[in-house]
Amino acid sequence: MNRTGNDPVRFINDKLYETGCSLFTETDGQMEKSDAAKVIVSVSLELAENEARLERLLADPARGEEIRFSAWRQGLLLNEPLVLEESELVALMHLAIQKGVLSQDFTGKLRERIEI
Repeated sequence: MNRTGNDPVRFINDKLYETGCSLFTETDGQMEKSDAAKVIVSVSLELAENEARLERLLADPARGEEIRFSAWRQGLLLNEPLVLEESELVALMHLAIQKGVLSQDFTGKLRERIEI
């Protein structure tokens, strides 16, 4: 579904994201080319104005899989930090654990280091 109306650049960016790539980011209203990253698995949380995403991706094959926290608006990756309330962070991480964005190895190590 095209959430961006008749804007062809945003439509293409949406389609690329659905296939695991994102080639454009928004900077001060301008579209800018960025490095493509293959998204392996992703979860998102709708916020008031933005969308928070936690993704397992392959940006650089030499480094292997990485985790990205990011802020999105209207299907575009924002060039600004993701700001969350603690409850939103907990919800996003819960989704990420359920959907396999964060591995069982990660959650096991987290349990080992956090004694509550």
